[in-house]
Amino acid sequence: NGIVTLIFGIATMFRDIIFETTGFFPLEFIFGPNMSGKTTLAKNALHLFINSNQMANLGSSSLAGITRLMAMLSNVPILINEYFDTIGLQKIDIIKGLFEGTGRIMSTEDNDSFTQFTANCTLILTGQDLPDYDPAMFSRSLLVEQYEAVFDGQAITRLEELKKYHNKGLTTITLSLLRHREDFMAEWQESWKRTVERFNDDADLTGLPQRVIEC
Repeated sequence: NGIVTLIFGIATMFRDIIFETTGFFPLEFIFGPNMSGKTTLAKNALHLFINSNQMANLGSSSLAGITRLMAMLSNVPILINEYFDTIGLQKIDIIKGLFEGTGRIMSTEDNDSFTQFTANCTLILTGQDLPDYDPAMFSRSLLVEQYEAVFDGQAITRLEELKKYHNKGLTTITLSLLRHREDFMAEWQESWKRTVERFNDDADLTGLPQRVIEC
């Protein structure tokens, strides 16, 4: 799970390049029981970009607040906690739209009016429910399952050490990777196409929707 989330964070650094080829960027959905470390896992990707938390809570955040957060950032992940299938179709539609780089902001003058915008951030969702209420939501997500765990003393100590690095900031790692942006731009498109072709030829993946394979 840590590797998947770290790779998601690294891919976010080049989100604009990836999106130009694919026309989409998948969501990462971390699901599991309460206190299983979902938010802690997600923050490892966030701290590659910024010390403060680019986060929102679906239950307590307004539609306008969520969409404005999405519109503010480019090639940076945001974290939205507490996904439930009962959050309402409007919020689910906004989340789904981020897959294809679209969103909408509620007007400050008229709560029934929305302004369309291009979303250039990526999204990590956490929740206890699988996003299976809407099949389109499910197929847009990279699913990461966190199992209920009892953390021993060594694990807690290592987590506290990691938090110290978070507090210092991890953007030096990001800057070192961004030096290779031109290399990524040169190699990404052909590499992605070869990978998709290999997955399409895999008999074990027969019957999967093309969107799932490409994600």
